[in-house]
Amino acid sequence: MSEIIKMNFKIDNLNLIFGITGILLTALTMSLARLSIKTKRKEYYLLNFIYILSFLIVIFSRRWLILLIGWEMVSVSTSLMLLWKGRGLAGQYFIVQFLGSSILLYAILLAINAGYSEIMPIKEVWLQNLLILGLGMKSAIFGLHFWLPPVHSQAPVPVSAVLSGWVVKLGFITYLKIIPEGSNLLLILGFLMVFYGGIKALLAIDYKVLLAYSSISQLGYIAIGIGSGVSYAYLGSILHIIAHGLAKTALFLTNGCLIEEYGSRCIYDFKDAWQRQTVSCLSIIISFSSLMGIPLLAGYNSKHLIKHGIDSGQFFSILLFISSLLTALYALRFLYWGIFRDLLARRQRESGRARNKYQLRKFEYLSLFIIIVLLLTVGFYGELIVKIIKDIDFRYNFKTGFLEVIFYLLPAVFILKVFNCFEIKKQQTPSLDILFNRVNRYLDKLGRYLYNLIYKDFQYQLLWIPLFLIFLLYWELVFH
Repeated sequence: MSEIIKMNFKIDNLNLIFGITGILLTALTMSLARLSIKTKRKEYYLLNFIYILSFLIVIFSRRWLILLIGWEMVSVSTSLMLLWKGRGLAGQYFIVQFLGSSILLYAILLAINAGYSEIMPIKEVWLQNLLILGLGMKSAIFGLHFWLPPVHSQAPVPVSAVLSGWVVKLGFITYLKIIPEGSNLLLILGFLMVFYGGIKALLAIDYKVLLAYSSISQLGYIAIGIGSGVSYAYLGSILHIIAHGLAKTALFLTNGCLIEEYGSRCIYDFKDAWQRQTVSCLSIIISFSSLMGIPLLAGYNSKHLIKHGIDSGQFFSILLFISSLLTALYALRFLYWGIFRDLLARRQRESGRARNKYQLRKFEYLSLFIIIVLLLTVGFYGELIVKIIKDIDFRYNFKTGFLEVIFYLLPAVFILKVFNCFEIKKQQTPSLDILFNRVNRYLDKLGRYLYNLIYKDFQYQLLWIPLFLIFLLYWELVFH
């Protein structure tokens, strides 16, 4: 039995770190179930356990076909979780992931045919690029990210937390194994993700949509670190998978609390949030601070490693500065509208406390406390985690880190002041319905065209049967 496990699964420090992190994040998201999952909670919890088993298979698998099985189990389990929102959204998500899995299956078969029977570093650039596309659908790589904002904005809060906190990381965990020496395609896509996601998050007024585009932007940093092919940046990507997972889980947990409190997802509606949801607001501030790369928090360590690794020229330095500025802009914009607006104006609504509609439960307090402690722990002791993976001579300079942060925080505050914190009145919620309706119309037109083109030449539909049999016979004779 142990030999079979060793042949098919790889148990090392890196995989153990990812496995433990994934289990922890999933357990923390389960505290959100009572907010959005009103019926059949036992079935929902069962799906979570199946999902945990699925992503553990993906993380620890040595062989491509086993990874593909785990990959499909993740797709099926998360699709079933979306049923609590509705069959339409669940079906759309499953179809999108099925298309991505089809590309991945094709890439895996080519990899096996090329001699890569196990998951290992891929030398051929064309095969790397094909696997990037195959894994990219679930990981919301730029160009294949179209599903993430609509699904996140409509999914139940705990499912959004699962998708953003860990599901989208699984592709990047596989990238770490197959592209250790870097990829130009992944590097370019990473920068596109950072800028596109950051700009869309900056202009979002729906909190869940903001978090969705923020995920795309933050995933871009992971792609940059892996694509650079530099050891420090590679290790930074590993840390950022953990740091972003923790921060985004906390943000979605508090997002559910704010939605219950205000009955709205619009960031302008969060009046007197500090007075009404103090613990949630404190968690939001710490989580966004981590995403901005504030020293003493996990996000600083990961981003510092990534920047240190690829800071090899003026061009990349400018790109990284702009990316940091963009992250600060959308994070500070939300913190202003969602939390600090009333505090800065020295206004406190008399009914703020009285109108408190939602009280955090003990398990939710515990979940937020655990996340905050972990963000601080990884922030202070990130070097230890890095050395578990690879022994490198590198230490963080927090004084220099604070100076770097001030260098892009001050311009961000100035820009927000000039543009009135980008106050936008109306915005359409992202939806996959538009895409699927358009595809359905094209398929309907194509079906009618083929029907009119072919069927009119036949008097009876039964004539299709011998035609189909003749085609099968021809295929058998020619190709076999």
